[in-house]
Amino acid sequence: FFFNTWRGVAPIVNARAAMNRPAVWVGGVTKAAHRVKQGYVGERLWHIIDARAQIVGKLAANIATLLTGKHKPTYVHRFDCGDNVVVVNAQEVVFTGRKWTQKLYQHHTGWPGGLRTIVAKDLLAKFPERILQRAVRGMLPKNMLRKQRLNRLHVYAGPDHPHDPQVIGSYHKFGPRWPFGPVPERWYPLLEPPSANAPAAPPPLRRPAPPPPPPRSRPKKD
Repeated sequence: FFFNTWRGVAPIVNARAAMNRPAVWVGGVTKAAHRVKQGYVGERLWHIIDARAQIVGKLAANIATLLTGKHKPTYVHRFDCGDNVVVVNAQEVVFTGRKWTQKLYQHHTGWPGGLRTIVAKDLLAKFPERILQRAVRGMLPKNMLRKQRLNRLHVYAGPDHPHDPQVIGSYHKFGPRWPFGPVPERWYPLLEPPSANAPAAPPPLRRPAPPPPPPRSRPKKD
């Protein structure tokens, strides 16, 4: 097997390794790209957030924290260790100031003259979920994990969503998860109260108190 470089044809000693690993061109030299494997990041929780009367920027920053997993003690920056987030009532978000008439959203179709611009209030009337989705997308790190994290964000304009089994299962296993805003009213009555025979949670671990310092002995005067 040979790879063509700017200096000519360079033979590859290990042909099988060259077939299994992609090649990256850096300064005219062929190098093999090593990608870090995804480690175990624990179970992914399901958070439900009511976006009613919440500011878009502050809410998007908190959602980005949940998607990246920075709220966990097991956070690793190169792993996708975030949780799932369900946002309801996205059509009732709030902008501060006069952003409803001043903030513009742009995208390009890829064709000549294909720049499209829309005002925030028109985007809310046409696609109410996209305002929060685009805000969260802009606050996530710009790397290869951003698409995976956005796939775990589920935004809905109204109070209805199809994730009741996942949210209720996460509630019974890890407790309620509505970190921001009021408690959603739609699925809360569906939850069963914990039974009286349920085992109690273990007490939190506490560090033992340090031993008292030894008493100081004063030297005797002659």
